[in-house]
Amino acid sequence: MKTLALFPLCLPLAACVTPASPLPEGPARLGQTVYVDGPTVRPIAVIEDSRCPTDVVCVWAGRVVIRAEVGTGPGKREMTLTLGEPVPVADGALILAEVAPVARHTQPVKPADYRFTFKFAGGL
Repeated sequence: MKTLALFPLCLPLAACVTPASPLPEGPARLGQTVYVDGPTVRPIAVIEDSRCPTDVVCVWAGRVVIRAEVGTGPGKREMTLTLGEPVPVADGALILAEVAPVARHTQPVKPADYRFTFKFAGGL
């Protein structure tokens, strides 16, 4: 009975709590911060996108290199990430796993169209 008597007093306090909106996961746009199984990542700029367009036959597949701000705990630092190459971060490795879309020879990718997917292989 005492529990029921206290319930109306707790209700106004519960209304004051504003839940923190979690960072999104998944593909990120340039300038968008995402959570990646531990660190946070914000792609800043595409330094190089030399991938072979989808409608062309190439001798070399090309690569994507981006500049990103990586946050671990209280600190943040800028890093260069290359598609498919792990980079040591905290107790694990951060990987730029996917970059979409792939250009066509007649239609290059606009900066606003890029989507970056990251993976983090953390330690114990």
